[in-house]
Amino acid sequence: FDDAGAASRTRILTALQYAMEHGADIINMSLGGKGYASTIQTAVNKAVKAGVTVIAAMGNDGTNAMDYPAAHNGVIAVVATDNTNTRAFFSNYGSWADIAAPGQDIYSSIASGSSSYALYNGTSMAAPVVAAMAAILRSEFADRDLYPTKFIYGQLAATSDYYGDDRAHQIVNLEAALTKMPKPDVTYKDYRLFDDPKYSEKNNCDGVID
Repeated sequence: FDDAGAASRTRILTALQYAMEHGADIINMSLGGKGYASTIQTAVNKAVKAGVTVIAAMGNDGTNAMDYPAAHNGVIAVVATDNTNTRAFFSNYGSWADIAAPGQDIYSSIASGSSSYALYNGTSMAAPVVAAMAAILRSEFADRDLYPTKFIYGQLAATSDYYGDDRAHQIVNLEAALTKMPKPDVTYKDYRLFDDPKYSEKNNCDGVID
């Protein structure tokens, strides 16, 4: 970012590539703008394929207009909630949302001013909450063959707290994510075969089920 807090797509792309090349497990992007970028999408695809969990802030326009990179495929798009566990008034929303996290009155470090910390609002505050939880999950479930990238998001989503009908109210819950493991959808049936005349007169105890 420059002194004005802005970054070009080229710089964002360079940062993504650098993170991947240096072994990042989680990438958080508390940034956004309008307009799809195929180069960023390609980088995200590469990151996800490599097992990296990519997270981004949805934007603070209070609309359902798509904001990038959060709206790119493969990115976990994060809604901000307030202290009543509802979507913060400033947070973007919509069908492209994935999950929500606290984003109002978050104590954060700042780059300038007389104090190095301040209270901030924004989806840029919410996205790092999800990123931190994703990092803890990846540390706990490190085997990527058993727990691929999709597991991280799936576990966060499946164990989140619901306060409404949409993903703006699907708020991450770290304790649940670490302790409530998904159960496999498996149906078990028990079949037994006997080569015994008492089960069928065709059987003759010759080792062949007649």
